[in-house]
Amino acid sequence: SAATTTVEPPDIWLAPLSYRELQDSSRAAVGLQMLVRGSKQGQLCQLRPQVAPLLPKMFSACATALNAGLVSANQTVNATTCIAALQAAAAANASLAATFPFNVPPVAQGLGLSSNSDVACGPQQALSSSRFGGECIDCTNAAIQGSQCICYPGYTANLIGPAACGPRINPAGNASDAAALAWQLCQLYGTSLDKMMQGQLSDRLVLNMYLDAFSQQAAYLLDWTSIYEANQTFWKDYVVDWRMPKSPSRWAGVAPNCSACTNGMFKDIYTGRQVRARDDRFQAVNTFRLLGYLLFTVSYPCPQLWDPQDPLKDMYGRYDKTMCAQL
Repeated sequence: SAATTTVEPPDIWLAPLSYRELQDSSRAAVGLQMLVRGSKQGQLCQLRPQVAPLLPKMFSACATALNAGLVSANQTVNATTCIAALQAAAAANASLAATFPFNVPPVAQGLGLSSNSDVACGPQQALSSSRFGGECIDCTNAAIQGSQCICYPGYTANLIGPAACGPRINPAGNASDAAALAWQLCQLYGTSLDKMMQGQLSDRLVLNMYLDAFSQQAAYLLDWTSIYEANQTFWKDYVVDWRMPKSPSRWAGVAPNCSACTNGMFKDIYTGRQVRARDDRFQAVNTFRLLGYLLFTVSYPCPQLWDPQDPLKDMYGRYDKTMCAQL
């Protein structure tokens, strides 16, 4: 349109921006990087009626350029050409650099920012064209293919967030998928169960650490809510054998029948204190059975820990000698 000194209601296009300071190898600031978190076309926003009285006081690049004689009244101009004229005047006259509007954006380009420029991503990042209209995605643990980060085998793929890939599927192994992770966990904890039954692994260690360790290693398969719900079902349905409802050891181990206890208390060999009787082996065995049941709930059974074909299998242990004489 032709240049005019009349301040028209501006078309305000908004897009959320984020800024990141760029640094060199010595961590000195070398500039700013601007990310347009959304379409660069922006969203057209209308002014509220209360703003209308303030319009004459607003800056108009074309009105300023026309008053300064930098553009002519019969010249077809737009905001871009008017700002360019103001910038050219500032470049030709250094004294203007400290005066309004030459000292502030968009006339001044001290920040070196432009919403029309392409987003520049750093090393090991990809510019995603499908997220927010263009966003730099962290491609750590991934191969960059165009605008995509392809996670390396054995790493989780994030559905949301600034990083394309998460941690390893198995933090302590090299599982490439869910089935491999479940198999590795079954082998690992099956071996640990054997060691405990042979006296090579402490019952207390199993009680204090193994469920937490398993939950971290199996995070790709199970979350804490799933573990909590499965734990409730396991202790309700698969600990006590309904075929032997009066068997005390299937309820709490041998703790209630401790022959070396006084009033249900005994001396803890670890702390030296008198504590209520407990059966660590009973709890530890069922911890391993619970781990097997957890794998079963995500369709990866581990019979050496919990056998779905024999869910009430007695894994508590047997006495070496016959306890009852033949009648």
